[in-house]
Amino acid sequence: MNTNAKEPMLIIRVKGQATEGGRIGLHDLIRLGNNVQTAVERVARVLVGQADSRRPGRKPSEIAQSCALEVVALNQGSFAIAFDLPKEQFETMHLGVEAVEKLFEGLDQIGTNGEALPPGYDAGVLHTLRDMGRILGRGIDEIEAESQTQRIRKKFSFTNQTRQRIIERIRGPVSNLRSIEGRLLMADFQQRAEQCRIHPAIGDPIRCKFDESLEQTVYEYLRSQVRVTGETTEDPVTGRISSITITDIEPVALEGTAPEAVSPDAFWQERSLEELAAEQAVPPINRLEDVWGAGADLWESDEDFEAFVSATKGDGEGGV
Repeated sequence: MNTNAKEPMLIIRVKGQATEGGRIGLHDLIRLGNNVQTAVERVARVLVGQADSRRPGRKPSEIAQSCALEVVALNQGSFAIAFDLPKEQFETMHLGVEAVEKLFEGLDQIGTNGEALPPGYDAGVLHTLRDMGRILGRGIDEIEAESQTQRIRKKFSFTNQTRQRIIERIRGPVSNLRSIEGRLLMADFQQRAEQCRIHPAIGDPIRCKFDESLEQTVYEYLRSQVRVTGETTEDPVTGRISSITITDIEPVALEGTAPEAVSPDAFWQERSLEELAAEQAVPPINRLEDVWGAGADLWESDEDFEAFVSATKGDGEGGV
């Protein structure tokens, strides 16, 4: 265990033209900090026996106490930030220290194309590391991570090549692999029949199938703009994609916007209808006519509306 008060347990350096002079965009800093903290917590969840580190809800108190990282230093040059565990509780931090060590062991395996990842790794940890790499580009070329505990001292370089290796591990060997971007809607979480729909900017919605391991990820990104990747099925007549079996899903930003960083705890916090309405700036409805919308003025009378419905049904044999 790290006992030198002058040495933080974890140092992250962000390198590239955008970090010259020790500067970094606030959005990138928030994403980096959120993902480092989430990665350590998810490794700890696996170490204590959770089947899926992406399990929603309040995190176990043992993990909340033992894995809470604190910022202890900010260094200039290329941007660097140092993290450590709370010193006043350090004797009880064994789980947090082990989680950091296992996190770095796995990063080392990914960097050297090792086959087996160490205890503490699951799909949730890989998804977090993949998301951390989203700050690469736009002037950021590398994330250098250094760990120094009593047992290990490791340094790891995270580049776009590393991120691609992580993506390949998440997706696995799949034939007919395609990626589709759109808005994720209408999820059904019935066991062994999980499915949702993605609505591309152009074209018809596409049915998506996914297994239980992706349930929490679909929950998290529901109603968001995403990129889904998986094996597709095409209509033999039209050649259009009729369905996709998802192996990976990640959020994407629309042009001119940046994806919002939402912590897992904030996402799963329950809100009342009044709070949701206030958050989304939805005004109260005072008249029933407002619910009808513009369609209320499309027909002059009930008879006119019934005639329209009858016309859409045809004569009862062919129909529309």
